[in-house]
Amino acid sequence: MKTNLLIILLAIAGTIGCGKPAPVEEPRAEKEPPWVTALREGSTSNTVAIAEVKAWLEKNLPEGKATQQDVAAALGRPEKNVNSWVQMSRINLDRPKRDNEELWQYTLVENSGTGTYLVMQFDPEKQILLDCTFSYWICGFCPHVFAFDGGWRLEGKMLAGCVGAERAGTDTMLLPRLQARDGRLRVRLSNLAPETDYVSHAQLAAVPLKEGEELDISETGQPIVWCAQKELPVDFSQTDEISLPVNPNSDSDVLVLEVRNTLAFETEMRSVFLDGKKETAQTTLEVSFDGEKKVEVQPVGTKFLRRIVFAIPSATRKITLRAPNKFWHTRRLWLGQQNKKPAIYWQSPTQPKPLRLNLNEHAVLNFPAPIDGRFAFALRLRGYYEFDVAPTGNR
Repeated sequence: MKTNLLIILLAIAGTIGCGKPAPVEEPRAEKEPPWVTALREGSTSNTVAIAEVKAWLEKNLPEGKATQQDVAAALGRPEKNVNSWVQMSRINLDRPKRDNEELWQYTLVENSGTGTYLVMQFDPEKQILLDCTFSYWICGFCPHVFAFDGGWRLEGKMLAGCVGAERAGTDTMLLPRLQARDGRLRVRLSNLAPETDYVSHAQLAAVPLKEGEELDISETGQPIVWCAQKELPVDFSQTDEISLPVNPNSDSDVLVLEVRNTLAFETEMRSVFLDGKKETAQTTLEVSFDGEKKVEVQPVGTKFLRRIVFAIPSATRKITLRAPNKFWHTRRLWLGQQNKKPAIYWQSPTQPKPLRLNLNEHAVLNFPAPIDGRFAFALRLRGYYEFDVAPTGNR
């Protein structure tokens, strides 16, 4: 009897258990932030917090792991829905081959008088995301400089920090992709921010190079021809000062740094020029030789790499680099040998006259092209710019 009862109970339990299993609740999908949807659809947001974007990127597109394909799938490609030369100029950050990087720039926020951009750096061969940073429409570096090689190539920005006539200055920048077309060298200056640019002087240096030689600019703005001998590691991620030993008997007589400024620097300068904050933080990069001769390098601008050449005093045993406040990103460093007697041919544009560029205006400078040979070119400008937005006081 007990056995029959047990069988009946088991049968009842089995019958109950044969029903549909209790539904398992699916984990809720994370809601996609509006700014992600906007980018993928080729539009922008009215406002977005950088901290929010950073947190999402760290979780979904981690540096060193995410691929360019992952980024394109998540955010779309940055050129989507771009329908004007001005819009393309703001996002197209294609770099010269020697920079060994590929940059994508997305417009996160763009409205009257302001804009916020997401800049992503990729390894051009592995297509791995290396770094994410941010920039603003008004960043303190203007005008934009384009070189013509059959198409317009954005080489960088000039006149860093030359805000107001009292801060007018001279800047020299390499144009690695400039090429002769129809007997001319063409350079375009463009104002792509709510500023007014004033250029009083422009010159182009044409420098013939031998095999293995490079043209770059010294900390004083002079074109220097040099050959690389040794690349050295450099890492400021955990410190603001590093020292490099140098063999005093070597024939290396130049140090070459490849640098750019950071978002921290850009943010500090915006608070100075737009909010009226007193400038207190050190912005220069210091280079000293055996702790004695010290050279201070002025800011060069964000996003775009520049190489700076320093003469190494004879018998130097140690070079010290100091970059305080996380204002500088140093990517590569070389020791090399300088060509002491390079031929440098300075030319003025065929229409030498002062320029004033308002927002979205540009001017093309034409220079005569060398007849033949391997040449490198550098542009020198003197001028300043003024913001079209008034300072707002401390925020």
